[in-house]
Amino acid sequence: MKSTDDRSAKTRIRFPTKPVSLGTAFVLTMFASVYTYAACNPSGALTGGGTTDGKNYYYATINGFSPPPFSPGDTPIGGVIYEATGTIAFQNAKKLPPETSCSWFTSTYVSGIGVPDANNVYPTGIAGVGMRIIDSDSKTPWPYKASSSWLSTSWKPDYKPTIQLVRTGEITAHGTLSGAFGRYTANTASGDLLVEYRFASPVSVLPSVPTCEVGTTKIDVPMGRVVSSTTFSGVGSTSPTQQFEIALRCSGGDPQTASRAFVTLTDAASPGNTSNRLSLSGDSTAKGIAIQILKDSTVLSYGPDSSAAGNTNQWSAGTINQGQAGFRIPLEARYVQTEPEITAGSANASATFTMSYQ
Repeated sequence: MKSTDDRSAKTRIRFPTKPVSLGTAFVLTMFASVYTYAACNPSGALTGGGTTDGKNYYYATINGFSPPPFSPGDTPIGGVIYEATGTIAFQNAKKLPPETSCSWFTSTYVSGIGVPDANNVYPTGIAGVGMRIIDSDSKTPWPYKASSSWLSTSWKPDYKPTIQLVRTGEITAHGTLSGAFGRYTANTASGDLLVEYRFASPVSVLPSVPTCEVGTTKIDVPMGRVVSSTTFSGVGSTSPTQQFEIALRCSGGDPQTASRAFVTLTDAASPGNTSNRLSLSGDSTAKGIAIQILKDSTVLSYGPDSSAAGNTNQWSAGTINQGQAGFRIPLEARYVQTEPEITAGSANASATFTMSYQ
């Protein structure tokens, strides 16, 4: 399961151990075989069963889970923001009900994705929002292990799990739930995958928090004229910095809410660049130098053009509080010597930045 924020913006910036006896080892191996390593596969091939895609597990999607926009302040930490009982549909089963057979007696282990907290709440990747899944028949929260064991079993095609969104902390951004959210495995959380549950389509989570947009789609940073003989003294030496900023226009959000803004810079000439040196554009004639961008005197590195949380070299720009109409991100740019010899000429570069609110 992954979480992303769809409020992203991309803008271009230009720069003109003890021994074990044989008997003990044998007993331990047999114990593990009985309780952990039962091999399981979709079954019923003789009666038209199994999977349509060759996978050794079934997967089902859930519909009917669509949380409306909400006010974070209306729900205390630990409270339920939204709850719904969904309808599942097996997507790769050749027949219903789907069947699974195992090589040894097996119990079904039911769990969500990730590690739950003490209140059976799983992480979602959205700040301040967790997920609790409840068996709609027994009212038992996941995870749990079924008390019965089996060699062959079938799965209910009309199973309806209940999903809750739970407030776990400060909620600072919109987000999206997608992909797998739960599974059945053999005996333990790490056992053979039997059934995987997925969202049928991305689910938007829309708290009423401040939103922002970039004030301009192009930022020019004049670097001025630099004389190499007096400015640079060797590889790693730098020119004086030139100041510029990213300006955001912000609005909305309930009282006392906030959004956390993150930024990724991307090298337009070399998108795979993850160093802290911005490549010169193809029309540049100078050689032996590159450009660096700094925030609070720290040289920033470049990363992929993505708003995903945790993107490579993504950095925090700060917190935007409700009622704040504008937000400015002050930055600096400078040349850096990259080769022992510098060839004079034009030295232009271009970067883009992608905003992410988390």
